Amino acid sequence: MGESMPNEMKIISKGYEKLMSRNCGAVFCKVDLHVHTPGSNDAQARSKYNFSYEKRKNEADVNQKVTEIAKGIVNACVEKGLALIAVTDHNSPGYLNRDDIGSRTWYSLIRQAIKESKSPLVVLPGCEISTDDAHVLAVLPPEESTEKDAYSAYKIAFMLRACNFKVEDYGILARTGSKSVLETVRMITDDGGIGIPAHIDGGK
Repeated sequence: MGESMPNEMKIISKGYEKLMSRNCGAVFCKVDLHVHTPGSNDAQARSKYNFSYEKRKNEADVNQKVTEIAKGIVNACVEKGLALIAVTDHNSPGYLNRDDIGSRTWYSLIRQAIKESKSPLVVLPGCEISTDDAHVLAVLPPEESTEKDAYSAYKIAFMLRACNFKVEDYGILARTGSKSVLETVRMITDDGGIGIPAHIDGGK
């Protein structure tokens, strides 16, 4: 029995060395869970995206412009080395036209742009909900298919309704909901999402 121990120890030692040579720990990657699109009114200025759906009447022009913007967002994220982003517009499900519930969303456009570019970037649906105390990012799981993207928007719309936001509040930074930070985070987690206080390094 004693004679076989050195052999066993060699085998164990070899196995241990093999394990230690592997990266079995966490893999760190760059993410941005606070990405705005023209779905937020403060991102529509000329110095930013220079786009507002409401000001455009020509549907072909709109389709071309929103596709370009979505591709631009994806390219910028890839250039910065991001592995994952969340689309979290202010108090909004991210509809291209907030008056047209069920219209395409910025989340679905960015997903499509990722698919077409064959980029490894991952995008999550979400929303930035304003409360009296702070803003809270609601980040939801990704949808399995492009056809199901609308489901995330509906979930966000129901959350916003629970906070007493109206459709005309979608995308408006200055609007504030009726729930506290803790109530908002609890609502988000109860709906299967992750609630993250935003601007934690801000003045307030």
